Amino acid sequence: MPRSRPVETTLDATALRSLPLPDDEQDDKRHRGTVLVIGGSVETPGAALLAGVAALRMGAGRLQIASAPPVLAQLGVAIPEALVIPDDLGSPGLSQRVATADAVVVGPGLSDPDHAVDLLGLVLEHAASGTVVVVDAMALDALVTLSDRLADSAARIIVTPNREELDRLATGESEDVPVECVVAQDYGVTVVSFGRIAGPDGRCYVDRGTVMGLGTSGAGDILAGAIGGVAARSGDVLTAAAWAMLGHRVAANRAAAAIAPLGYIAREIVDELPRALAELHGLMAARDG
Repeated sequence: MPRSRPVETTLDATALRSLPLPDDEQDDKRHRGTVLVIGGSVETPGAALLAGVAALRMGAGRLQIASAPPVLAQLGVAIPEALVIPDDLGSPGLSQRVATADAVVVGPGLSDPDHAVDLLGLVLEHAASGTVVVVDAMALDALVTLSDRLADSAARIIVTPNREELDRLATGESEDVPVECVVAQDYGVTVVSFGRIAGPDGRCYVDRGTVMGLGTSGAGDILAGAIGGVAARSGDVLTAAAWAMLGHRVAANRAAAAIAPLGYIAREIVDELPRALAELHGLMAARDG
């Protein structure tokens, strides 16, 4: 059956009003949700750090990180707000953390393809029915390997591919349909990539704003973590994708304005995320007024 080009909705303050965040500023940390980041390696432990801090900066209540045992002590010191555990498939602790998390971010900084497949398989097996799963980086290739196991969980999966990863995920082509929409429909997941959100139901949101200098190492890890942070609060795939993608862009622009249009680094984007959320809330209030 030929694909039809989706109707694109501009992702702006008006669109966000239809995807409200919960009014949870006065709630305790458990009510604002638990994010489990599964990622990092001896070579790239910082990816898990960036994703985890981004989740907290987007308002999640609790952070847990599962990573390579040799880097756990360093991660625990660098992020004292987090509980850290080994990404050991044989440990019941990891599967229990997956089962009780409100959002799981898997992939940032993983370096072993086989381990990525095993970790994503564990997440798909043990995540609760309401848990949002964010799949990033090396775990995206694992998603292809495990595509036959997605039927029961695809609707709660968000993928965050770069352009090369998008091409690897795409199983079909259409001249008139954006590749993000092709991937969303083929896998039944929600795709967040380069200013576009594509849902498996055909919905498509596009952020038409401009951004300076965002193509920098670690920025993708921050986006994945930010999505996980909003997902833990809201429990909704589309809400998490929309607020995190816009917040990510606004935070980057704030860093560009404060430092320079080119040359700011990913950790400086993280620090701007709370102010970016406040700015988006202000834009919504201005529209309401």
